[in-house]
Amino acid sequence: VLRRKATEEKVMGNLRQDQSNQYDQLDIQYTQTKRLISEAIDGLSPQRRKVYELSRVNGLKVGQIALELDLSVSTVKNTLAAALLFIREHLASRGIIYSLFACWHFFK
Repeated sequence: VLRRKATEEKVMGNLRQDQSNQYDQLDIQYTQTKRLISEAIDGLSPQRRKVYELSRVNGLKVGQIALELDLSVSTVKNTLAAALLFIREHLASRGIIYSLFACWHFFK
């Protein structure tokens, strides 16, 4: 019984260590992805950055952004689409897949 208990504790310790290592890896990946997204946002033109931030950071709708910036709705849509494409391409060029980028918006 004591040997079995010792074996179980050893296995549980190994599982906890493996789980801790996985969380550490996820944390590192998250930090790197967040840094790359910030780099990409810094690389946007001023208008694209403003539209992106109003949409994604401030949570404004396209129509609200258009009113605030005195632009047409289609211009805001096109500008936001171009900004998102630029960010996705920046991440892809560094080996980050789009699904991680999408997850970042939910967990930031």
